[in-house]
Amino acid sequence: MTAAPATAAAPSSRRGPGRPRLAPYLFILPFFIVFGTFGLYALLNSFGLSFTSWRGVRGGEFIGLDNYLNLLGDNSFRRALFNTAGVWLLTVPVLSFGGLALAWMLQSKLVRFRGVFRAVFFLPVLPSLVVVGITFLLLLDPQYGLPNLLLRQLGLAPISLKTDPLVAVPVLSLVVIWRWLGFNMVIQLAGLQALSDEPIESARIDGASEWQVFWRVVVPMSKPVLLFSFINSTIGTFNLFDEAYMLFGTQGGPGEAGLVVGTFIFRDAFEFFRLGYASAAAYAVAVLVFIASVVQLRVARDAS
Repeated sequence: MTAAPATAAAPSSRRGPGRPRLAPYLFILPFFIVFGTFGLYALLNSFGLSFTSWRGVRGGEFIGLDNYLNLLGDNSFRRALFNTAGVWLLTVPVLSFGGLALAWMLQSKLVRFRGVFRAVFFLPVLPSLVVVGITFLLLLDPQYGLPNLLLRQLGLAPISLKTDPLVAVPVLSLVVIWRWLGFNMVIQLAGLQALSDEPIESARIDGASEWQVFWRVVVPMSKPVLLFSFINSTIGTFNLFDEAYMLFGTQGGPGEAGLVVGTFIFRDAFEFFRLGYASAAAYAVAVLVFIASVVQLRVARDAS
C-alpha cells in the first residue's frame, strides 16, 4: 500500500512583519507632492520674506524684526484690524447662534416645505463673490437702490458707501451674514440631527416652552458644533477679502472705513510691492487668529 502524495502547501498571502506596504503611500503621495510644492514651500518662503525688505524683482535685504515693529505704528494696519474686529463682532455671533436657531426652526415638523426653505437659505453661498459684491453695489446705489428709495420716502438720508464712513462696517457685515448664514445653518442642522431626542422631549413634558427648550437644552447640547462654527467663522472673518474688495476696493472707502486685513495685505503686496512687509502682516494676523481660537477653546472648555 502506497502513501498518498503530499499536496504542495499554498503560498502564504501574508506579508512578513518587516516588509512595508507601499501601495497606500503611493496613493497619498500626489497630495504631499502638491502640498509640499505649492503649500509648505510657499508657507516657509513667505515666513522668511517677512524678515526682509523684499520688493519683488528689486530684491531686498534681511532687516530682522523691523517689519513687525513697523506694523505696531502703522495706522492703516491698526485701522484694518479695528474694522475686521468690528465685522467679527457683528457677524460671528449671528452666524453661529443665528444659524443654530434657523436650523432648529427648519427642523421643526410644524414647518411645511422644509427642504425648500433650506435650499432658499443656502442659495446665497452659491453665486460668485464678485456677483455678490456687484449686486450689493447696485442695491445700495445712492440714486436708484431700493433701500435708498425707501429711506427717501421716510425722509431719511440715503446710504452712501463712497462718502459715509459710518456705514462701511455694518454694510460689509450685512453682506457676510447674508452670504454665510445658510452655510452655518447646514452645519448646525447636521449637528441637531445627531442629538438625542430624549432630553428635548423630557423638557417639553416638564412644561418648558420652545424658547426654553432651545436655549436651555438645545444650545448646551450643541456646544461642540457651536464652537466649530465660532472658530471657522473667526478664521473666515480674518481672511475676508472679496466682499471688502468689491465694495470698497483696496483703499477701503472713505477714511479707510472699509479696509480689512485681507485688502490691507493685498494692497501692500501687489500695489505697493512691499512683499516682505505684507508677509509680516499676514503672519501677525495668523498669530492673532491662533490666539483667538485658543481663547475660544479655553472658554468653551471652562463653560462645560
